[in-house]
Amino acid sequence: MDLATQKLPTVSIGMPTYNRPQELRRALKAVVEQTYPNLEIIVSDNASPGEEVEAVVKEFMSRDKRIQYYRQAENYGPEHNFQFVLDKATGEYFMWASDDDWRAPEFVAELVLQLMNHPDASLAFCNFIAAHETGEKVLGYPDFLSMMKRFTVASITIRQLMFYFQPESAGKANLIYGLMRRGFLRGFKFNEFARKAGRYGADMLFVFWLLGQGSLALSEKNLYRSTVGNMKYYNIDNISTEAKTKRLMTKFMEQIIYSFRYIVISDWRRRPILIVLWPVKVIQLIGCMIRRLVKR
Repeated sequence: MDLATQKLPTVSIGMPTYNRPQELRRALKAVVEQTYPNLEIIVSDNASPGEEVEAVVKEFMSRDKRIQYYRQAENYGPEHNFQFVLDKATGEYFMWASDDDWRAPEFVAELVLQLMNHPDASLAFCNFIAAHETGEKVLGYPDFLSMMKRFTVASITIRQLMFYFQPESAGKANLIYGLMRRGFLRGFKFNEFARKAGRYGADMLFVFWLLGQGSLALSEKNLYRSTVGNMKYYNIDNISTEAKTKRLMTKFMEQIIYSFRYIVISDWRRRPILIVLWPVKVIQLIGCMIRRLVKR
C-alpha cells in the first residue's frame, strides 16, 4: 500500500516530559521534521521547575501549529503524564514519544504504512539501536530485529510467551514507543494499569498486554535510537563487591515481583500457562543475576 494514494489518518504523538529542556529540544526537532504531515503533537510538562521547558516548547509552537502544550500544576508522576497525553489524543493512531530519543524523519510514515498493511496488528515498530546520551552506540546488546520478529506471529499465546521469556535487558521495553491503533486504547487507563502492574517494568507489561490485542507489524529499517541514559546505574564494574551484590539483589527482587505481575494482567485463558511457567522465568532471572555477579 502506498501512502501517497491514501487519505492520511491523523497520528497523535504524546510527549510526556520533565525538566530536560535540551533533550526535549532534540526530541521535538525530530518530531516536527517527520515527513508524515498529519500529526497532532501533545507535550505535557510534569511541573518542571523554572521556565526552560516551557520556553523550548513555545519556541517550536511559534513555528508549528500542530503542537499543543500543557503544564501540570504539580508533578503527579510519570504514569499520570503518560495518561494525560493519551487522553488528549484524537488521532486514529497514537504513539508516546520519549523526550530524549531520536527518530529518523520517515519514522512515523513507515510505521503508519506498516499498520495499514497489517490490519491484524495492534502495534508497529522498526529496527533500532541503543545509544549513549552522546549518540554513540551502546555495545553488547543483542540483535533487536531478531528479537522483535518473534512478536509478529499470529498466535497470541506464542507471541506473549516469546515476549515474557525475552530477557529484560534485551531492549523489549522500547516497543512502548511504537505506533499503536488508538482504538485498542480507548478507555485504557495507563495510570491505573501502572498501579496494578507496579512501577518497575510497567512499560514491558503494557507491551505484553498490547500484544494480546494484536500482533506486531515490524519494519526492518533502522529508524529509531533509544537513549540509554541510566547506564551509570547499571555500570557495576567499578564498585565494591558488597555494593555490587546489594544493588543486584535489590534489582533481582524487583524483577521477581514484576515477573509475577504478568500473571496478574494476563487473559484468563493464558493465565494457567504463565502460572506453570513462572518458575522457569524465575530461574532465568537467577541466571541473569549470577552472570552479572561473576562478571569482571
